[in-house]
Amino acid sequence: MKSRRMYRFETLLKIRRAKEDAARRVVAARLRQIAEVEQRQAALSERISQETEAIRASLGEKNKNLDVEQLRWSRHWLGRLRLGVLEAQAEVAGHRAMLAQERAVLNDARKQVGVLDRLKERWRASVIAESQRVEARQLDEMNTARFAAGAGQEVRI
Repeated sequence: MKSRRMYRFETLLKIRRAKEDAARRVVAARLRQIAEVEQRQAALSERISQETEAIRASLGEKNKNLDVEQLRWSRHWLGRLRLGVLEAQAEVAGHRAMLAQERAVLNDARKQVGVLDRLKERWRASVIAESQRVEARQLDEMNTARFAAGAGQEVRI
């Protein structure tokens, strides 16, 4: 027989699961942001190496007429690219710090859900045990009534 009883903390469990899911989405969004910034940083590093090779190639030519303005512009551009890499590193560090805090919130939410899940399992086990006790009591009463009826005695239940 199915019990119509409902776990009394079911709504609280649903709320805590929703909070856990929200925390999981926040952590996933932060990880995506970190990945995007790291991709941007890798692209800047690649651009720096390309620009450095281009400068070396222009200096390595046997050309007697060096374009000083072009060299100055290239050095300025390399400085800007390196600044971009440093900014990306700082941004990644900031995101990682926020990620650590968000993971702590997620772990706390998981713990809260776990507590209620364990309580629900205990409740479910007690409901099953109670129904088994009731069923055993009913079977005992039926067997006692059969035995008494077979012996010709009257039984009060």
